[in-house]
Amino acid sequence: MLSSFVFAFSRSVIGFLGALKNNSIMLWMYVIMLCLVLMGILVFTVLV
Repeated sequence: MLSSFVFAFSRSVIGFLGALKNNSIMLWMYVIMLCLVLMGILVFTVLV
């Protein structure tokens, strides 16, 4: 439970700082993490 909170918080901070500083590397990291989360949700939905 705590690890999912830490992952969500770090993902949000990376997205915020990437947008604030206009840093494309951090924004790409944010996009990749969001894609992984969405793929995880899709896999979980199909398997259940």
